Amino acid sequence: YQFCNAEALRTLGLAGGPYLGKTARELRGDSAAPTEAIERQVVETGETVVREVDLPSGAALERSLLVKFPIRDADGRIVAVGGFGIDVTKQKRAELALQSSEERFSRVVDMIGEAIWIHDAGTIIFANPAGGRLFGTNNPAAVVGRTLSDFLHPDDRPRVEDRIRFLLREVKPLPPTMVRFVGLD
Repeated sequence: YQFCNAEALRTLGLAGGPYLGKTARELRGDSAAPTEAIERQVVETGETVVREVDLPSGAALERSLLVKFPIRDADGRIVAVGGFGIDVTKQKRAELALQSSEERFSRVVDMIGEAIWIHDAGTIIFANPAGGRLFGTNNPAAVVGRTLSDFLHPDDRPRVEDRIRFLLREVKPLPPTMVRFVGLD
């Protein structure tokens, strides 16, 4: 290390200790391996590297977006590697919580015996297993990307398409209505 600002020292747990002239491995042991690999890549390629890394336990944050870049002399030779990190711990936790929530929601929706399908302007973007069966298939993915019109009885298509246009224009609920579907089978 040639320089660390106060936040880097705090984050890396180096505040209060000598760090100048020492390597990441000397200061952090084996937990420095990911940083060393990124720095080697910068030296070998001469390019900036951006990568998310887990920080060692005891660090002030858990996950960081590291940016490492070559520092060159007047002749263009790489003489050092500079870098900074951005704390993405909260973002990563939020992503993991959202993923967990989506997985729970997906399990519940898949177990429901009622047909659930979602469309965007008439194109089906999701169907649960019961929704797939409504359209004549045991594979709900077979209906994704198709239009509702593909499954509507020809006599009901104009009425349903009018309702969809109304909903897109007015964004107000409409009373339920009966429609006839034709399946893939």
